[in-house]
Amino acid sequence: MQLLELKKATYEHLLTIVIQKINTAEEEIESARTSIVEDTKSSAGDKYETGREMMQAELTRNNVNLSKALTLKKELVRLNLQTKQEQASQGSMVMTNNGIYFLSIGIGEVNVNDQKIYCISAISPIGELIKGRRNGDTVTFRGKKITIQEIV
Repeated sequence: MQLLELKKATYEHLLTIVIQKINTAEEEIESARTSIVEDTKSSAGDKYETGREMMQAELTRNNVNLSKALTLKKELVRLNLQTKQEQASQGSMVMTNNGIYFLSIGIGEVNVNDQKIYCISAISPIGELIKGRRNGDTVTFRGKKITIQEIV
């Protein structure tokens, strides 16, 4: 599989992951809202307040998760997958002697078509090193020399 095809497949895989995160967060938010509405005040007093606070904390946590997932989706849809790039930048798939990096969103390692792909943000430590580099350039990350072999 060519690197450009792998880039597109990885993008689709990431989009699926992010949409799943959005759906899960939305389902959890709905569930927490339903629980809060259905929770009736019992004679336990403090126990009721503690339960309500826990449900509110869960709702807040899921709202944060939804916000993060929506931000990831926005970052993904902004990527330009069509053009071959001379320099590594946001949206680049970079093959190195140390693995394949997709400068996209910071999801970490994913497996696409039996290939291990490191999905990293361009502002991550390794992303900062790779960004702006060209084929044949070498960077050092954590004492390891990484040579860029191909960029799409």
